[in-house]
Formats: sequence, C-alpha cells, structure tokens
Amino acid sequence: MVERNEPDGAALAALRAQLNPGEAVLWRGRPDPAFDTAGRLLGWAGWAVVLLGALASAAFLLTALGADARGRLVLLFFSLAPLSVLAVGIALIVLPLRAHARARRSIHAITGERLLTLIRNPSGDELVFIAARSIGPVRLRMAGGGRGTIMIETHSNSGSGAGMRITQTYDWFGVADAQKAYQLIAALQAPRPS
Repeated sequence: MVERNEPDGAALAALRAQLNPGEAVLWRGRPDPAFDTAGRLLGWAGWAVVLLGALASAAFLLTALGADARGRLVLLFFSLAPLSVLAVGIALIVLPLRAHARARRSIHAITGERLLTLIRNPSGDELVFIAARSIGPVRLRMAGGGRGTIMIETHSNSGSGAGMRITQTYDWFGVADAQKAYQLIAALQAPRPS
C-alpha cells in the first residue's frame, strides 16, 4: 500500500529528471497538506471576518437608505469602509488554500549533493535546491506519527549592497520520517575529507 503522501510515478519521474548524472536520492517525501493546522484555522477566521465585513456593510447600507441626503453620504462612506475588512477576510481564506494546493504539488528530496524541492505546476515544474555547502543551521520540530517540520537556513550570501548579507529559510512542513531527513541533512553538513 502506498502512503497517502508518497509521490506518484509521474512526480518521481519529474524528480529524477532534475538529478545530475550519478546523483542518487537518499530520502524523498511530500509535505502533508493537512499538517498546517494554523493555516486551516486562519482560513476559518477568514470566513468569520468576511461575514462580519458583509454584515457591517449591509447594516450601513440599509441605514443609509432611510437617511436624508447628507446622512446618506456619510453612511455610504461608512458602508464602504467594511469592504477593507472584507478584503482581509478573503485573503485569510485564499492564502491557506493556495499553500495547501502548493503542498499537494511539492516533493522534497535529499541527495548526496543537495536538497531539492520540486513543485509541479501546469505551466512547468519549479525546482528549488540548496547545495550541500550552502546549508546553514537546521532545526527540527517533531509532531505525532513521525511527521515534523524541518527549518533549513542557507549560509549568508552577499547581497547587492556593500557588506549586505542575505539568509534564506526554507521550511519543509509535515514531512514523514522527519527525523531521518534531519539526520541526512546533518550528514550533508559534515566536513568532507579532501
């Protein structure tokens, strides 16, 4: 039986196509789209904010219909103000849904040379990789069932300004067998004999 988050054949073929000659996958996994509970709660909060904004707008509009001309103008203005609340609520709904969809299309992999994240898109695959020499601090936050989140920082790179440094962070949310992946990343960081 294939685990729910195991990459399918087409995804594995796309991942293999990104490998350098002689490069082998030591670990692979998919994020669990349902893992990010905070994101789902944010989506539910978004529905509450949308409802609140819609009710406030409707209340002001109904009040404006019974007011005199000057009062209508003031109430019309205040009936439009909750639309900003409505926009925030819609964003709180859409962003977690987009993150969920992205997680469903992502595959993480560790090779002997680098870390890879392949995101399958209808318009073409997107590949993000971190060379072994660029891996900086790595943290692991375990959850139940062997799943966890691995937070990977890159070593600082020179930015565009004089003395400017940029550190990027990549989070692998809800990956299965996170402890093994964390240990493999630590092994990649170990100094290699010359």
